[in-house]
Amino acid sequence: MLIDSADFVEKGENSNMGDTVHRLLKLHRELLVDFNPTRHQNAFRLLLENLYTCIKVYTSTKLVDTEAYKVHCLQTYHLIFNNFNNEENRRWIGISPTVHALLSHCWEVIQRNGDRGMGEWSEA
Repeated sequence: MLIDSADFVEKGENSNMGDTVHRLLKLHRELLVDFNPTRHQNAFRLLLENLYTCIKVYTSTKLVDTEAYKVHCLQTYHLIFNNFNNEENRRWIGISPTVHALLSHCWEVIQRNGDRGMGEWSEA
């Protein structure tokens, strides 16, 4: 299953942003959380909730409070770096280029789009 690359379908949507992300980050969130060590479960749950929100806002067509969205995305980025170290203090969750683009730069794209989500034009 691909969750980190574009997979366009005939309806002009990115299926990864639609059904797959919705199933993973919303409907099956607790199953994903349960796969993590107990000490990381609360932070991982928050990470999934935040990623879901970032993606939903970016792929919407609604007016966005760009500054609040930027803060939310950057807090999510920092959540990854500050909460997922193993016993040897080594990070076990990395940030792919796609996740980096979403959390660090999508607010700029929304801002350039008149403070509106990208809707079907999204490829995050």
